[in-house]
Amino acid sequence: MSRFRVPFWVYLTVISMVTLTVTVAAVTITWRNNVWRLIDRFDERIGRQVGEILNEKLNNLLEVAPHQSKINLELIQEKSGVF
Repeated sequence: MSRFRVPFWVYLTVISMVTLTVTVAAVTITWRNNVWRLIDRFDERIGRQVGEILNEKLNNLLEVAPHQSKINLELIQEKSGVF
């Protein structure tokens, strides 16, 4: 029985392919996590700005017509369930 001997370049190729695959996977996972983190920060900033604008508008409404604003605010609370 003769044993088949695997050439050295085959070992080298397999090791380099595995290393490349692991590296690409690690970089991809890291990149995706960073992108999601950036998206979350962007959403948070936009949400904060929209919240400030809405708060300012509601405050202006309360100053101009307190009675009417109170009715509108109650209607908003009823319909949205957010407040």
